[in-house]
Amino acid sequence: EEPAKTPSTDATDALRDPLDDATVDAGLKAAAASRHLIASRAWLAKARQLRSVLGLSTGAVVVGGAGAGKSKLVECLSEALASIDAVKGELYVIDPKALVAPSYKEILFGRLDGTTLEWTDGVATALLRRVVANERGEAKRRHWLCFDGDVDPEWAENLNSVLDDNKVLTLPNGERLAVPPNVRFIFEVEDLAKATPATVSRCGVLHVDAAIVSAESRAASTLKTLRAKDAAFADAVAPLFAEGGVVAKAAALGGSDDDAVMASASPQDPLDALVALLDAAIDESAEHGATDPTFARRATYAALFWACGGSSSDAARSTLADLLTTASSSTGDAPPHRMGRVGLDVRCRASRRPDYWEAWEAAVPAAPAVDGDAALEAVVPTADTVKHEAIVAAFAAKGAPPLLCGPPGSGKTMTLS
Repeated sequence: EEPAKTPSTDATDALRDPLDDATVDAGLKAAAASRHLIASRAWLAKARQLRSVLGLSTGAVVVGGAGAGKSKLVECLSEALASIDAVKGELYVIDPKALVAPSYKEILFGRLDGTTLEWTDGVATALLRRVVANERGEAKRRHWLCFDGDVDPEWAENLNSVLDDNKVLTLPNGERLAVPPNVRFIFEVEDLAKATPATVSRCGVLHVDAAIVSAESRAASTLKTLRAKDAAFADAVAPLFAEGGVVAKAAALGGSDDDAVMASASPQDPLDALVALLDAAIDESAEHGATDPTFARRATYAALFWACGGSSSDAARSTLADLLTTASSSTGDAPPHRMGRVGLDVRCRASRRPDYWEAWEAAVPAAPAVDGDAALEAVVPTADTVKHEAIVAAFAAKGAPPLLCGPPGSGKTMTLS
């Protein structure tokens, strides 16, 4: 009789140990699903590449444009590794340039008082010191310090000794902090224009191309986000989010306006705005009992105009309104011809049965009857003021920060008040 085998005490390290692609992909897909993301083959391959880079290097530079998916890639990989080996991952995101000080490097790494010689830890130093102290089991977890912003030599050079084989952070007060092997440094950057060879040569570099996340994947992810909020609403508008549907066309049209007042920083921005506006529409439908598919579709057409054309030029807005009006005609949802075009001339309101359309002009309240000095402070409502107030209120209600852009005297403060 064979003796019983003793179970191995060697724990799996999901970051550095060899694993088959299927195991890693399963964890990545689960992490992506929890964030309503689409785990395409290209995205999974890029996540596995990031795992390889982090497994070999203490530091990794993830290069890609805004909205390419760098942050989500890091988040999903951390969660996927934890699902494989049960080692919890801690992700600390730091924007070095957001630290306001005469020298933001001091807030990041620490400051030595020239008079008292008293040392004060910075943000990054305090995190490292906490991991080294291991007072709450930090040694049993992964710790990734993610610097989201340009790799400026002003502060990045301080990490060179950490990123090489020494793995020691030397502080201005002469103290040396040995960095444990469960710590990684990740730099999320748009390009390497400001990085020095000394820093880049010590890191693994991964490029995340914008094409990794396609327009169809972004639309599908947006629909999954809506489904988590209201499944019936999402089912009603699903055809609009299909490949080549009106959502993809409107987002592409909004992003191609060279004369826009303010260009979108990311191709994801219009879709995030769309989610916020439709979330407000879902609340409105519940309030007025407008739970039929007709309202869902028409609310989506109306929301697309502002999500994709909010900062567009007048010409681009007109083109977008034509696109949405034509698309709504194909589903039997176009407003009456006399009312005008979707978004530009009409809005969708759950209280306006049976067709839910309301002309912006019809929503303008009567001007206040004032005279004397009070007339100097009176605001005369117009269709434009009604539009701006309605859109800002919808964004604010869902916690989405609206950005009002315009010259002095255009009514930005008045709209908010």
